[in-house]
Amino acid sequence: MQVRGIMCLLAAACLSMPLSSLAAYKAGPHQWDVKGGNLVLMSGVMTDHAVEAYFNYTFYFNNVIDKTVYQVPILKGRDQRKFDLTVIGSGDGEISAQDVKVVTRRDSIYLLVGEKGGDNAPYGAGPVDVRVYRLVEGNDGEWAYYFNPTRTDHFPAKSNYTVERAMTETEKRIANGE
Repeated sequence: MQVRGIMCLLAAACLSMPLSSLAAYKAGPHQWDVKGGNLVLMSGVMTDHAVEAYFNYTFYFNNVIDKTVYQVPILKGRDQRKFDLTVIGSGDGEISAQDVKVVTRRDSIYLLVGEKGGDNAPYGAGPVDVRVYRLVEGNDGEWAYYFNPTRTDHFPAKSNYTVERAMTETEKRIANGE
């Protein structure tokens, strides 16, 4: 009887896990209108027995001129042959270990990927890095559209930044033209 009660308690805790506080984008499509079409983020969620949740983010560009939907890779550097097609956000429902945010500034779209490091990530103190990418229209034979890395903002462990707070700071820097 006690085992059944414990199992019910665990199931209730799992069902009440606040996934919305973990990820910037809930499961499903999200879009931003930009010149020539719209950027679409597809967010999918999976949980590890509700102990940790994972959000898989994949990007597409819906070109209104040629009526084509292009997948948007995230380049790992200058070499366009090294890329990711999906970014994973993760955390325990309250604290993010990694997450993403799309930021618009004038005619530019930026992708922020925040990740907490350190030995106890995401739970203990650790540094947070926010990688900044800019959406680029390719027309160069490789990709029609892609996220090009522009910089990485480093937030030290001693400042006790969360991933969300670090991404907000980076968003402010972009808004100020940095």
